[in-house]
Amino acid sequence: MTIIRAYALERDAEGVAVLAGEVWHRPVPVQDILEHERTAPAGRIAVQLVAESGGVVAYGNAIRDPANPAGLFQVDVVVTAGHRRRGLGSALLTRVERFAVEHGATRLGAVVPGFDEDTGTAFAARHGYRVVRRAYHSYLTVADVDPGLLAEPDPPGVEVTTLAALGDGEQARRTLWDVHERTVPDMPGSRTAARRPYAEFAEAVLGRRWFRADGAFLAFAGGVAVGLAIVSFQPESDSMNHTFTGVLPEWRGRGVASALKRATIRYARQVGVATMRAGNDAANAPMLAINARFGYQRRGGHVRLEKTVPPSPLPSPPDAGPPDAVPPIMN
Repeated sequence: MTIIRAYALERDAEGVAVLAGEVWHRPVPVQDILEHERTAPAGRIAVQLVAESGGVVAYGNAIRDPANPAGLFQVDVVVTAGHRRRGLGSALLTRVERFAVEHGATRLGAVVPGFDEDTGTAFAARHGYRVVRRAYHSYLTVADVDPGLLAEPDPPGVEVTTLAALGDGEQARRTLWDVHERTVPDMPGSRTAARRPYAEFAEAVLGRRWFRADGAFLAFAGGVAVGLAIVSFQPESDSMNHTFTGVLPEWRGRGVASALKRATIRYARQVGVATMRAGNDAANAPMLAINARFGYQRRGGHVRLEKTVPPSPLPSPPDAGPPDAVPPIMN
């Protein structure tokens, strides 16, 4: 028998980490799951459910953060391979969609990994979702980067430094936050419409276990910060992720992003990691071109889907009670 119940962080984080690793084909540390939940922004509206059958076999959520566009909830449903095609994914999706609409959703967004694109998009299409964007995942073998590319000079008048070199004080951290929040909203595929308060950014980024002051880069021109790059160290997979790279609009197309990319690769070589990973929207042609020039190879990606929903609640499934009291699904 499979039971759908409310998600309990301490009890279920490990099982959800295993599910996420299965879907994304890479290790997902349970510490990241715990940190992500514990640093949720104030004002988040969310429901989280798990399906249990001798362990966590599926997970579903609907989440809206204050910085998201009005009416948009992100939904996620993950079912382990051995429990698919039994109605479990549909049961979870119905419940989390109902919650989202009851809490003001007019649009529902979802992500399907490229590894599971055919099955995942077919499932989503049956429930009214359509593909709206595509993103690519690119990987770099650090040892294979052309040393000549790393030795190229930065653009005239531009200096790239790290948060650590600036002393990692509050003023430097606020500069990082300011540039980040000014460049995120117009990034292709961004789901951020509003500037986050500094305290929220500090908790969600600066306070995470993967964050290092020497892995946070700022580009200055004439003493003014014009771009940033943040990489996260992932010791479990001997890799680094490009968490974010952004340049102020008036400085784009002038070599600043390449200078930041070059600095992050040099840092990866210094630390000694084997690979770097980047995820970019398919419409972000400038960054995709920069990655290709440095030798990043595309492997997989994901698709974003959306569904427009009426402003009135969706019909409740016959057996759906409150999220923490859902009757069992019989297998």
